[in-house]
Amino acid sequence: MITYICSFVITFLLLMAGNGFTATFHVTNTQELRRALIDASGNRKDDTIILHAGIYKTADDGEGTFMFIDIEPHNLVIKSKDGLKRKEVILDGGSTDTVFSFTNPQCSECTITLERLSIINGSSEGIESDYNINILSSSIINTTGGKGMLSKGGIAATSSIIIE
Repeated sequence: MITYICSFVITFLLLMAGNGFTATFHVTNTQELRRALIDASGNRKDDTIILHAGIYKTADDGEGTFMFIDIEPHNLVIKSKDGLKRKEVILDGGSTDTVFSFTNPQCSECTITLERLSIINGSSEGIESDYNINILSSSIINTTGGKGMLSKGGIAATSSIIIE
């Protein structure tokens, strides 16, 4: 009986440890992207949002900028599905919205990573953020310029920007 209980406890702890550190969301449209951003916020985990091929427009549902607001010390990765190129996953502000806004006033060390994405037609900027930002194999085009403390190529950020 003791062996059975110990085995159960160890299995439970291993399962919880495996599920406790990251969450992954697969997204195929604008509404799912908004839901993933909300669900990733405050879930006490680092998160990865994987975007399938398509065009995600901020105006598709009338809600504007894609927003991620968190107060926990966790990172977020938004990337295209493996095998896709940046031209196959497009996030479009329609020249009326900033495409992404990332806010976390509690974590100056947190990082947002954007990988293999095309961010286009942002108004004011394509991205505004107080997170550190890593931009990997992505494009930010057709933005009208930034207004933040640090503005580089359509990005307004108060922390560091790394572009690779």
